[in-house]
Amino acid sequence: MIPQEFRIPPHKKLIILDAHDTIFKRDLSRQADAPLEAAEDKDKVAWVLREGFLNFIDYFHGVLGLRIVISSDGGKQKLTEISRRFGIFKSLEKIYGSDHMDPDTYLKRLDLILQEMGVAAAEALFIGDGPIDGKSCEHYGVDWIQVPNTIEGREFSFNRFLHLDFTAQNHGLELQKIVNLKEVHYNLSTPELIEHCVAKGEGSLAHLGPLAVSFPAATEARLVQYIVKEPSCEAEIDWAGEFQPFAMENFEQLYLRLLAFLQDREIYIQDCRTGAGPKSEVPLRILTQNAWHSLFVRNMFLQLSTQAQRDFFPEYTLMCLPGFQAIPEYDLVASKSFVVINLLKKLVIIGGDWNPNRMREAIFAVLSVILPADDVIPLRCTSNLNAAGELNLHFNDATRLAALSPDLRYFGDDAHGWGRDAFFNMEWGVLMPLKGLSKEQNPILNKAARNFGTLLLQCQLDEHRRIDWDSPLVQAGAMAGFPITHLAGAERSGQAAPPLRLFCYLHDPKLRFPLLSLLSAEEAALHLLLGFQQGPQGTEFLPFFGNRPFTLAPAKYAGLLYERILRAKTQCYLVNQAAGTAAEVRSQMEHLQLPGAEPPPGQPLNCLLCSPLGPACQPQPAQVELGRQLVAHLQGYAENLPYELRKRLRSAAEGNSSFTS
Repeated sequence: MIPQEFRIPPHKKLIILDAHDTIFKRDLSRQADAPLEAAEDKDKVAWVLREGFLNFIDYFHGVLGLRIVISSDGGKQKLTEISRRFGIFKSLEKIYGSDHMDPDTYLKRLDLILQEMGVAAAEALFIGDGPIDGKSCEHYGVDWIQVPNTIEGREFSFNRFLHLDFTAQNHGLELQKIVNLKEVHYNLSTPELIEHCVAKGEGSLAHLGPLAVSFPAATEARLVQYIVKEPSCEAEIDWAGEFQPFAMENFEQLYLRLLAFLQDREIYIQDCRTGAGPKSEVPLRILTQNAWHSLFVRNMFLQLSTQAQRDFFPEYTLMCLPGFQAIPEYDLVASKSFVVINLLKKLVIIGGDWNPNRMREAIFAVLSVILPADDVIPLRCTSNLNAAGELNLHFNDATRLAALSPDLRYFGDDAHGWGRDAFFNMEWGVLMPLKGLSKEQNPILNKAARNFGTLLLQCQLDEHRRIDWDSPLVQAGAMAGFPITHLAGAERSGQAAPPLRLFCYLHDPKLRFPLLSLLSAEEAALHLLLGFQQGPQGTEFLPFFGNRPFTLAPAKYAGLLYERILRAKTQCYLVNQAAGTAAEVRSQMEHLQLPGAEPPPGQPLNCLLCSPLGPACQPQPAQVELGRQLVAHLQGYAENLPYELRKRLRSAAEGNSSFTS
């Protein structure tokens, strides 16, 4: 229920809004050196839109047709500039600045606003945060609602004003301006979605109940992804990384075409959430064109209880519409398939692409921006718990073999959040390649892949509708997606204490790295930042082993991760999964993850930036050359690294490591 104090009566025709600390909040990221109390000149402070205000103005002005004005003691020119930058100026009837303040009483001349707008005082409502707002309303007989200011009430969102029932017939879709749909399927259960898939020919039931689905392969070698470039995010995003900038006006144009595309169409809605902890929970609404995409969402993200559905308000909305293709020359994108994230409008659009994992990746891209603001670090890794409840993290363990020991409880498959004193699984599902999951190779995952409700992607079935484990499709990258509950003994709470151990896997068949090395916090952060692999095409460097898309600069995540490792006193290891060493590595890994396990003594294990687990070994020429290469690559990140990591890197560059000296 919406609190009574944040309800706008239905007879109101005009909404008058205070500006600073009401609808605009201070951009703390741009004024870290200036105390808030020193910023008396509001025109010199950097401002961004408050949470939920775009929804507020889209609903009350765009849907209900109420007139909206700003009444502020700030400069009109500056207010106009801010409003234009965030795209709300066109929805405002007028902006009243400091020139409408009474010079004697310093009250806002609401009588002049009412007269110019042609409405009675009883038909107007003022929303503000300070005593001047309240006294002005009392003096001129205008009803007012006081909201927490943006300094003391940072958690407040204008979404609390919205009178939307997301379980009703229209499901609150008017907030996104979506109308004239043929049919809406809301929060269908797993059996219902499978029935829809089979009836529509989207997929077929396989032996024991999984749903097998095939879809068109991507026509582009690499899908170009975009983030709308606007004032609240433009300084944070790593524009040299995975995402390209997209203009707000181009987004509006693309969205108008999307709304036209949706006319008289059938859609599926799943209301769900990510995160198992209070600072990691993000309510999501995901709209899909196909039932099997909705099943994928239901498997991957956390489902809502009946009570949670009644109280639900989506923080972010994602639309997955394979049939909606871009017109590159008109929409100004690189291809017909695209991903566009609008952080300001909290909207994600995936068009022209059938791969369901795009949804998962796009949600993580959003999380990688918003979680650090709540002091939670986004991570992509696999995790498990031992019998003592100690958490182990596995970075770049593509096989999941280390995390799936019978003596361990599976905790999380991919997206995680690391808070100051807790660790969270941000998802509910598991997605992994079918290759290597035959009953003989991996009985745990094999059983999960064949359960009812599992989604088999690009998988070939035999004449008995069993998975053809030897088929080219399975060997080439067929996937299985299922909820974590399909794994016997999996941890369902999604919350744990900070990790006791962290394992960073790499592949170096030339054995320049030993099988196992102990890392300091600095070394672990730098190795993850490196993402070194020796592949068929030579040496590769993929920050965090290519487990992106991260949206901020990789060095920033490395710095945040270093701080968490240091705070939690996490033991860190580097593991070389070189060919022919799998059995030896797995044996050591199983031992190290158990309660009270200590590193095996007496082994001469040195590597670049690493401390030895045993007596120092004499580096070979190939190791020295590799060490220099890795240090040179890391130098490109040095400027954005915290002091401790720069210091460790400088030490390695000066020859104070086993591989460079």
